[in-house]
Amino acid sequence: MYVGLDVHKSYVYAVPIDETGRKCSSGRLNNDRATLRNYVDSLPDCSKVVMEACYGWPFVYDALEGQVESLALSHPKRTKAVA
Repeated sequence: MYVGLDVHKSYVYAVPIDETGRKCSSGRLNNDRATLRNYVDSLPDCSKVVMEACYGWPFVYDALEGQVESLALSHPKRTKAVA
């Protein structure tokens, strides 16, 4: 499972994609440690997460570090080019 996180000031929008590229149930999460950890606990053990390095990313990164197989940041300008 691959999960893209769009981090905002008061919430995080999560978009999970399975190994075939199919978008799974996406949704808006409250931007607090307990909610974020509960969300990643519901994912398969080998999940990989990426988020744009924008406002608020350090809090989210700290909350999820060590909770998923892989946690990465993407450059904001390069992320927009991909989208």
